[in-house]
This record gives sequence, structure tokens and C-alpha cells, in this order.
Amino acid sequence: MSVIVTGAEGVLRWGYRRAALLRAWTITKDEQGVWAITGTLADVDYVAVSQRPLTFQAPNGWRWPLTTLQMTDASLYAVLGPKESTRGAASSTA
Repeated sequence: MSVIVTGAEGVLRWGYRRAALLRAWTITKDEQGVWAITGTLADVDYVAVSQRPLTFQAPNGWRWPLTTLQMTDASLYAVLGPKESTRGAASSTA
């Protein structure tokens, strides 16, 4: 598994509503090409985070849909779909 992107803070969204704040997150890509994110949850809106569809948004505007989601205590693991947005950021083909 290779680390592709890391960050100090990002947001889980349900539409435009913030579902949770995600701290110390890491996006990885495994040998089968599956993209996933792990991180520490903070300020969770449990109603919003239980809705679908959810997206992860990084501070640079990059956004990915979450296809699966697992939360335990303050930890998150989710499989990501294709990147949706590159607002103001260079495109990534990694």
C-alpha cells in the first residue's frame, strides 16, 4: 500500500452540510488500485454522517465520494470513489 496524500484537516460532507471534521488523514492506494482514506474524527454530526451520499473534501478543494464507511471510536476508514473536484488545484493522475 502506498501513501498518496496526507493532511491535517478535511471535511466529510453530506451535500453542502458538514457531517464531520477529519484530522490527521491519509489517502492510500493498494495493489488492486483501491483508494482509501483513514483519519481521526472530530466534531461529528451523527445524523448527517449516517446519510448518503457522503464526500470527503480536502482543504485544496479536492473531493472524493465515499463508497464504504467504517467508524470506530474516533477513527475512520473509507473506500473512495473517483476524485470529483480539483477547484483551484492541479489535476492528479496518480
